[in-house]
Amino acid sequence: MKRMTCCLLIGVLLLCLAACSPAENTDTLCITELQSAGGEADWIELYNYGERAVSLQGWYLSDDPDSPGKAALPTAQLQAGERLVLSTADVLTFRLSADGETVVLSNPHGEAAHTVALPAAVPGLSYGALENETYPPTQFAWYAAPTPGQPNSMGMVLGENATNTEYGVRINECVARNKASLYDSEGDYGDWIELYNTADTAVDLSGWSLTDNESELDRWRFPENTVLPAGGYLLIFCDGKNSAENGEYHTNFRLGEDDDYVGLYTADGSFCSGVTCNATEQDVAYGCNESGATVRCRYPTPGYANTAETEVAP
Repeated sequence: MKRMTCCLLIGVLLLCLAACSPAENTDTLCITELQSAGGEADWIELYNYGERAVSLQGWYLSDDPDSPGKAALPTAQLQAGERLVLSTADVLTFRLSADGETVVLSNPHGEAAHTVALPAAVPGLSYGALENETYPPTQFAWYAAPTPGQPNSMGMVLGENATNTEYGVRINECVARNKASLYDSEGDYGDWIELYNTADTAVDLSGWSLTDNESELDRWRFPENTVLPAGGYLLIFCDGKNSAENGEYHTNFRLGEDDDYVGLYTADGSFCSGVTCNATEQDVAYGCNESGATVRCRYPTPGYANTAETEVAP
């Protein structure tokens, strides 16, 4: 009996010591969002996806895999499920290159706990992990509404009403499973997108590009002397024909039959507009309403305004 009591006491003592001991470092930290703000402060968001707190002592961030100890993290603990935003205004000792680079988070053992390949910066957007990802995340996307310190699901992932109004042009409508809404000069029903110039002046699209791949921004470029008049519409077939003859434009890529992204970029690679077309139904369009929000349209309106009468619930 005495031996059993002694064992119980020892067990209770060990449990108490474990409860009172500081949390040990574990590799449950990761990078979930970054933004290169140009003239303002750049920032990086960290997230503890584990079930216990992690001491940040001995952790580092760097923009150079060969020199991982550039910026030491503050001596603090990051609780389970907590996010921490670090910027060049406080902790970060390096700027995020506008041309893109590799960002490394290193643990106290000097090992890379998480590495993110940051593409060339897109003004006003952040680069964040997609939600419902395993951790540490491997799939990232541009977000039109950055969410520092908040879950990325609260933001606006590129494609959902993502337009840089500075350039005046937006992707106004998209049909990713065209069977009857619009045919080309050869009588083919290719998937299509529509551009709209919201500006009061014409916009020269020479050298601008369209892509369905966020890692290949210049996949298809507009030819020289492509001008979109003020208030004008321009239709482009995304059918793989890769031609621009007699005022009819065909990209070298097709849209998929699942959710598919189309992005419009300026000649220097700056982000202009993006949309995600859900092609679960044929001849259903996704277009911008008067406020610029993306809406699902009952009847596609290629070359014309997207009226409220065509909108249906998502």
